[in-house]
Amino acid sequence: MAEPQGEDRDSRTVLERYIELERSVEEEFPDLVESTSIERSPGDTPRNLRIFLSEGFIDVFVSEDIYSFHWQDGEDIVRFDNSPHHEDLDTFPDHLHVGDEVKETPLDSGNVSDKILDALNYIENNFL
Repeated sequence: MAEPQGEDRDSRTVLERYIELERSVEEEFPDLVESTSIERSPGDTPRNLRIFLSEGFIDVFVSEDIYSFHWQDGEDIVRFDNSPHHEDLDTFPDHLHVGDEVKETPLDSGNVSDKILDALNYIENNFL
């Protein structure tokens, strides 16, 4: 069978990453994570992983080089991402948004799977 090309190949890779992230967060945070869902855009392309927590949810967006973790409950909004702005931060391009404030990221891990686990730890320890 031929390897998928173009968007189909990228979509498969993203789907595999979301499935891996689902397993990781469910294993590492069984008391915090209530459920997960891979959300899809029209055409069945994986759009994001939604992680439902005991308080709020996290939307996880990943691609080959870019990530964004967006958590919110009824009051707080926290987002970790590596969008290439905020060059003044020592952790550039990685950074943290807490409400309207932008900070250096507390995430030390190099890969996305570890970063989402670190982000869940940060949220659990600072907001829940």
